[in-house]
Amino acid sequence: MRVPTSFHPCLSVSLIAIVCLAAAGCSQEPQVDRNTPEYLFSEVRKAVADGRLGKALDSSGALQTKFPKSEEAAKARLLSIVLLVGQSDGYRSIADAYLAGMEADPKQYGKLRSTAFNYLRKRKSVALTLYQASDRFIKRHSPESAYALESSWPVDDSEQGPDLLDEVRGGKEIDSEQQEQVEVVELPKGVARTLARFAGSEKDLAQARTTLEQGSVDLVPSGLLVTLTQCLLDNQKLFGREGLSEHKNYALFVIKAAESLKLAHESLQDSPDEAIQARADELQARIDAMYGKKTGGKS
Repeated sequence: MRVPTSFHPCLSVSLIAIVCLAAAGCSQEPQVDRNTPEYLFSEVRKAVADGRLGKALDSSGALQTKFPKSEEAAKARLLSIVLLVGQSDGYRSIADAYLAGMEADPKQYGKLRSTAFNYLRKRKSVALTLYQASDRFIKRHSPESAYALESSWPVDDSEQGPDLLDEVRGGKEIDSEQQEQVEVVELPKGVARTLARFAGSEKDLAQARTTLEQGSVDLVPSGLLVTLTQCLLDNQKLFGREGLSEHKNYALFVIKAAESLKLAHESLQDSPDEAIQARADELQARIDAMYGKKTGGKS
């Protein structure tokens, strides 16, 4: 008996028709274009919501590189600064807990001090990246610039576990796995505080979360620049502390803060605001007290 070695023509046509129909059915599903600024910014927001801050910063950088003139890139530039300030704030909280633990239990002084300075060095690395991001942001600013803060909220308060930092503050050294758990909690908390700070609800995180969940928040340029100035000065202090003293970076941060504040003053001339002006004057006095006219600010 001979076994056929090919399909019958009619059968071949039928199979082809079935394959085509199946392909047509699949093609009806919506296709997501991953090479758009909208998609890339959605990836940034998703990473923030998941607490993956490194991923959020990487996606933000990719967006700014591929679509530098897009509206989403402008939002990403601002959000990158917020994320970096938040990370720095989170590392500060952890380091402060270890510094407090040193005082609580002198027997653990050496171990706790070593870990505290490890977190201060992590904060220093983030601060230097913040300096670079702030420099790019300031260089792109113009009197016509408009700013909108848009972000997911990085903290789910319903899932917060026990505060391991309470044990650290009491003088207990926790292991490396627990340290990772602390970072997973504290860094997003720092970002949440910073989002509230930039959104103008620093003392009411719940209100800031509600506001951001409703959509993007339009920021007053002068207020944004004053807040950026404050953040730069906060991080500047890190480079002046014992054990991390770096005079060059200490000076660079205050100079960059003065540049930001100068732009804030210019914006206030066009659109006066008494509350923002008061904050700007207070920061100007601090800068003048440190460096006087060398900063380029008013004196």
